[in-house]
This record gives sequence, structure tokens and C-alpha cells, in this order.
Amino acid sequence: MTSTLDLDEIDDRGIASDLVRAYLNLIGRTKLLTAEQEVDLAKRIEAGLLA
Repeated sequence: MTSTLDLDEIDDRGIASDLVRAYLNLIGRTKLLTAEQEVDLAKRIEAGLLA
């Protein structure tokens, strides 16, 4: 994944806030687990730890 940063679009808060915004936008696109998927994953992790 490549991204360009246009220095003309940096606001008063600077580059750091722009990078945080970009990161939050990126993670916001990630599909979350359903409750059922989360329970299944937790059980599989626990079983692996006890193996």
C-alpha cells in the first residue's frame, strides 16, 4: 500500500494528526468479528494454550 502526503493539505495540528487520521481511516475499513466468531476464536486460542 502506498500513500502520498500533500504538504499543502497539512492543517495547524501538523503531520502527526494527519497520520493519525490516515491510520484511523485504515483500521476503520477492517471488518470486525461477530460475537459468535469472537467466542469461537477465544475457544481456539484457549485450546491452543492448554495443548
